Amino acid sequence: MKTNFFKKLIGLTLSVFSISAFAQCPTITNLNVILGANGTASITPVISGTVSPTMTMYYWQISPSGSLNSNPFQSQGEFEFYSNGTYNVCLNFSDSLNGCLSTQYCTTLTISNLPAASCHADFTAYSDSNCVTYFNNTSTGNNITYDWLINGNHYTSINPIVNLPNGNHSVLLQTYYVGQLCDSISHNVNVACSGGNTVSCVANFTSFTDSTCVTYITNTSTGNNLTYEWYDITNNNIPTLISTATNPTLNLPQGYSILQLATFSNGTFCDSVVNYVYVDCGNPATSCQAYSNFIVFPDSVNLGSGIYSIYNFSSGNGTISYLWDFGDGTTSSQIYPSHQYAVPGSYIVCLTTTVLYSNAVGTSTCSSTYCDSSSVQKMAAGFLMSQVNVIPLSVTGIKQPEKEISLSAFPNPIADELTIEAITSNNNAIIYVLVDALGKIALKGNLNNSKATINTSNLEKGFYSLSITNEKGHKLKTIKLVK
Repeated sequence: MKTNFFKKLIGLTLSVFSISAFAQCPTITNLNVILGANGTASITPVISGTVSPTMTMYYWQISPSGSLNSNPFQSQGEFEFYSNGTYNVCLNFSDSLNGCLSTQYCTTLTISNLPAASCHADFTAYSDSNCVTYFNNTSTGNNITYDWLINGNHYTSINPIVNLPNGNHSVLLQTYYVGQLCDSISHNVNVACSGGNTVSCVANFTSFTDSTCVTYITNTSTGNNLTYEWYDITNNNIPTLISTATNPTLNLPQGYSILQLATFSNGTFCDSVVNYVYVDCGNPATSCQAYSNFIVFPDSVNLGSGIYSIYNFSSGNGTISYLWDFGDGTTSSQIYPSHQYAVPGSYIVCLTTTVLYSNAVGTSTCSSTYCDSSSVQKMAAGFLMSQVNVIPLSVTGIKQPEKEISLSAFPNPIADELTIEAITSNNNAIIYVLVDALGKIALKGNLNNSKATINTSNLEKGFYSLSITNEKGHKLKTIKLVK
């Protein structure tokens, strides 16, 4: 299944001169649980310390089963459980801005307010000579709805008809009683037919949201005699069919939603695509984002002279202003100031980034402050600061950190194979490391010619972090994946 996910900015991890905002990583000290109606619960972690509000991913685990309905970038977890009983819920987080991975914290909770469910899931399947596979639902029970996972795509019809290529396919059927999962079954379906898969189409779409929070979908799919099914798969455990229109108009909640478009040619499935849709038209006070960060390093042309350069990596989603504090009582509001110290020494440089954010609802301001914490390293190297110059990233003539780094991986969500592509400015040897939600290395290897395709069929479902490192083990960049 192809994917075209909305890409989120990941902070650069730099080597010898990288700056960390915290002396040590925060930890989870408690999970506060509030039980809701019909098997729901809201869980909020208590964290000792501060994490980046926009660069932290939260990894929840539920045993024996349950679903996370909230966004993984949101610290408060919203859960739905399928049956009465006792559940174990665990959480850890990774803050990619500060390079922190917490230890896992677990708690237990008891669900007792769900109605009794009774059903049995089962099905059979056969394929005709044209590679069309017919599924016969033999499940039993009352008020039952269905969710099929066939070749990476979701179907909610009773007996789906799917065009599958030759080969062995694992098919999952989940049955729901009054909206609650009550049974599931998985069968291997073998397709062996003499005809070819003649269905050809490409699924794709774009979207935009107006000032009233109405999201307009533009269907850019190509093919013949196409029909469409649109699913909200923000909660991957329970995909919801939301429209069969060509270009639907949707009222989505503020924040991230994950939409899947399945296209059918002459009634036979032929392609699908998944996109992130971001809705931002609510309270400007909560939508405003400011991120302050920079790195300090000695000028390589005048090494030992006490002259230091600063790259500013700060950002925001509105009009940005800057306030530099050079640590000797002197400040500047310029973007690229220069400062000469009266007495050479080891000074703490701070930057406050302030953002003026406006949308259809109103205007607000927010700010973020970051301070250089490398003075101890500078003193240990015997260098005193006599002058600092904030310079654009394009300036040459200084020893630049490796900043021209790109990392991509597809498909996302991960299928049976994952292709990794990475480019660095010096094209040195690159190593990829795939880490699961518990911090355990799932896969590791070399990127030959900056590209690799790896077998991911044995990976468990969940969230993963994919990082690339150089031959010295310095982490260059990290992105988030899901299976």
